[in-house]
Amino acid sequence: MIGGMKDIAFREQELNVWEELMTNKKVFRLEEVGHYPQEEATEIFIKVLKGKF
Repeated sequence: MIGGMKDIAFREQELNVWEELMTNKKVFRLEEVGHYPQEEATEIFIKVLKGKF
């Protein structure tokens, strides 16, 4: 799971709930990213998906 910490739709409190409910997870919090991490932090997003982050 990749969460942008500047997301106005899904804030940290929602991310925390999802994190508690999910099993077998990895959560990446991107501090300077908003609602669209795939567009705002493309290189990091790709590295996370490839398991290289």
